[in-house]
Amino acid sequence: MKDKVRLALVTVVAAAVVVTMVLFSLTIGLKGRTLEAFAPLITAVVLAVGIIWILGREREKIKKGLPMEDERSKRVKERAGFYAFIAGVWFNLGLLWYNSLIVEEFGVPELITRHALSASILAMAIFFFIFWWYFNRKGE
Repeated sequence: MKDKVRLALVTVVAAAVVVTMVLFSLTIGLKGRTLEAFAPLITAVVLAVGIIWILGREREKIKKGLPMEDERSKRVKERAGFYAFIAGVWFNLGLLWYNSLIVEEFGVPELITRHALSASILAMAIFFFIFWWYFNRKGE
């Protein structure tokens, strides 16, 4: 029962994310910037397809009576999260060095806060999925 409730909550959150992306895309499109509205819309479609595939797989596991997460998958996620955190710290340190040293020395454009924050969040998510994939394939 615990897994069914967890799957339902994940489904609701995932649907909220996709709906928010679609509404954001529609808002941009209604302002007359149709070309810029395609990126969030395409992202929402890709997210929706991935979420449907993952949730369908998890639903089948629950129907078979298997847990959503066993000890090994939990450990893989924990290790991936740890390494993603460390890589994220180094990435943020690199952004800091870029904004303080490289900008002053070479005169390249400075990153504004929202771009640096977006890059940081995206990099940490990418690091997590790379490490999760690696540790999941590697075994122990």
